[in-house]
Amino acid sequence: MRDPHIARLHFEIGSEEGSSYENPEPVSFENSLGRFDARDAKLVVEPADHFADHDASRSIIEPFLRSWEIETDLDSNPGTIRFKFLNIDEVIRLSGQARLVLRLNDARLTVSRLDLKLHFTDDA
Repeated sequence: MRDPHIARLHFEIGSEEGSSYENPEPVSFENSLGRFDARDAKLVVEPADHFADHDASRSIIEPFLRSWEIETDLDSNPGTIRFKFLNIDEVIRLSGQARLVLRLNDARLTVSRLDLKLHFTDDA
């Protein structure tokens, strides 16, 4: 039986033209929505609740991120911080075994029943 679970959502942190979001201090916190870790112009969100698909998880997390943007607009300059969805980490649980499915834009990598370590670097 296939039991998908969204483990993490990944976002890019940037700013609008005319604003700057450069070298901020790393920020990590938890709330009722999940665990948030912002560093190196990336935000990783581990949802507190179970979501079976990325649309459902995004519909809960992204309004909070919009609120964060608005609060920063009011406290600083408009457009100082903007979040752009990148991808998700999805875990597929199959009858007591787990598979990790990474979706990177249009590419997909599935790992099952292997002790495999992957290291990704961003050369951009």
